[in-house]
Amino acid sequence: MSVENVERESAAQAFGRRVRVLRQARLWTQPDLVRHLTAAGHPMHQTTIAKLESGVRPTDVDEITAIAAIFGVAPATLFEDVSPETWLRQALHVYRSRVIQKTEERDRLRARLATLDAELHSALDEYRKLARELGQEVDDIGEH
Repeated sequence: MSVENVERESAAQAFGRRVRVLRQARLWTQPDLVRHLTAAGHPMHQTTIAKLESGVRPTDVDEITAIAAIFGVAPATLFEDVSPETWLRQALHVYRSRVIQKTEERDRLRARLATLDAELHSALDEYRKLARELGQEVDDIGEH
């Protein structure tokens, strides 16, 4: 085996490890990554991801660019020689960003739910008022 092949295998293995770390940092399975790649226009099979992560399968520039975009990193980041601690710090940053994003999403949903609840109670009040004016029995609609 030539020196060039050894270097390529080493780079492929390092790339695969970094993809695996980024995937796992997001709590994604390999099929989750497949879904994201497919949605981005780069369909792959789960076994392809497994081979890529183990460094067995070569990866082309378009795939590298798509993977980097999905993880929100520059393509060069996937090739940087960094310590495990640095990768853990980057994973920590990713988790922190996700927590912030999900907290904001939850808060928006809570606010929307409060608005819907107020609208529901207003509609129920009007319903009951009109039903009483018409002398009709008021049922328990909307009280679930």
